[in-house]
Amino acid sequence: MADELIYTIPLRKEISKVANYRRTKRSVVEVRNFIKKHMKVNEVKIGKYLNKKLHERGRKNPPHKIQVKAIKENEIAKVELVNVEFEKPKDVKKEISKEKLEDQVKEEKIEEKGEVKNIKDK
Repeated sequence: MADELIYTIPLRKEISKVANYRRTKRSVVEVRNFIKKHMKVNEVKIGKYLNKKLHERGRKNPPHKIQVKAIKENEIAKVELVNVEFEKPKDVKKEISKEKLEDQVKEEKIEEKGEVKNIKDK
């Protein structure tokens, strides 16, 4: 069962403690720490759009507070902006259509017989 909660994370106090060129990196760390503390998890995955929002104004000027939606699944928390849906991970394997597969087999058979000469070889 997944718990879904909405948080407003204050970042101003923590990012003011570091050099200006490290502020966005520190804000990402603080988002992770905040979610770990409040959702009691060990691992936090930050969504693509939340990451873009934090880096939107460069590394020296992140937002002072940000509203996020966090979902807890097992011991992993996934965090994304409030108005954005979570993206499902893409499958690594790409399915090859039957037609492409048949074309590849035909080309291999023809090349084995030596009937096709490559134009690039000339």
